[in-house]
Amino acid sequence: MKIVNLTHEDDLDRMLSKAENSRRAAFDLGEVIFCKKGADAEKALPFPLTLFYKERIRRGVPGLFNALKKRGYDVWVYTSGGYSMDHIDRLLKKYHVQVTGVVSGGKKIIEKSALDAESSQRFARQYHSTLHIDAEALLQSDGETKTFRHIPLSASSKDWVREVLSAVDQLAEDENGTEETANQ
Repeated sequence: MKIVNLTHEDDLDRMLSKAENSRRAAFDLGEVIFCKKGADAEKALPFPLTLFYKERIRRGVPGLFNALKKRGYDVWVYTSGGYSMDHIDRLLKKYHVQVTGVVSGGKKIIEKSALDAESSQRFARQYHSTLHIDAEALLQSDGETKTFRHIPLSASSKDWVREVLSAVDQLAEDENGTEETANQ
């Protein structure tokens, strides 16, 4: 039996086959992308779309996702909510955003099924670097060197998107500086 709202191994394979880059940025929908009523959000979708898409997107997220793609990152979103992959994909497209992957389902199911050891190896083969971006921090994990970098963010800042992009650019500068030093 296959539960429709959950991400399965064949879904991961399909999404990974669309990957264009060796770096990814990952976001939790419920904690980072969706915002609560009254929060600083993107303009609501027009009626009647609001009947189907009640979720509000944090202000600046569409621009952030597009900027990350231009900087060479595949964008992935994760949710432990009961959203279907198709619902999330269609909602983001309404905001002119395309993501490489949507992983959905209960947290326990994601941990046990979609992100098991084999799946982790597939991600490791595709992505040498992953940015885990949440409201309060950016964590970069480098699959080649097995190192991590933690950069705090101001969760409540209206400049959160700019702060994220600044951190991403700083990581790129640091990476380029490290490569130049290694080549000398």
